Amino acid sequence: MTTPTDTATAAFNRALVEAYAAFDRARAEANRALFARGGRHSTHAAAIVAAYAAFDRAHAAADAAYARARKGA
Repeated sequence: MTTPTDTATAAFNRALVEAYAAFDRARAEANRALFARGGRHSTHAAAIVAAYAAFDRAHAAADAAYARARKGA
């Protein structure tokens, strides 16, 4: 039987996987841009920082959703 905690854990894990996949795609795009003709390190660094910040926000949202779900369980 699936418990509310199981459901919350699955949703948390799914959110983290999706957030990391988005980060990885953004990182890969930043790397492609860096190695393309005329790529700049400062632009690359800014893109990586922005991508990680987005991942961090998604992770925090997943943590908050998990805590709310656990509290209600």
